[in-house]
Amino acid sequence: LMMYCGEGTRAFCMKLKGDLMRYRAEILEGEERTASIQKAVELYEDALERERSFLDNYPTDPLYLATALNYAILKYTVLGNPKGAIKFVKRIIKTAQNSSSSHDPNSEPLSENSLKLIQILNDNVACWEEGTSGLLTSAFF
Repeated sequence: LMMYCGEGTRAFCMKLKGDLMRYRAEILEGEERTASIQKAVELYEDALERERSFLDNYPTDPLYLATALNYAILKYTVLGNPKGAIKFVKRIIKTAQNSSSSHDPNSEPLSENSLKLIQILNDNVACWEEGTSGLLTSAFF
């Protein structure tokens, strides 16, 4: 069925599968947990790669930002890598900000969803840098 889907649908499905594997990893133990973590990482990275390849405005597209947010939460909570999550999110935010500020004056402003996701990413970084898990809101779109 996936072979008949467009790239956006494939990327979204990869993100959702990554979310599912992250949720599984949060409740499983042992080898099952390890396998779920590995699969979640693979799926999130696949989704991000797909999104970069076909989205005209990938650094600020809500699908890309939502995938990045959920992947960062995996890094922070499940992998126990706060420094890696912070570094990853800061890079995502910087890329999005550079992309939105370098557009020509006739381009469209960031969507409401993009602005919300960038704010959530910023809020998470602020909480994580303070040493608290904070917001950790997943994005479902």
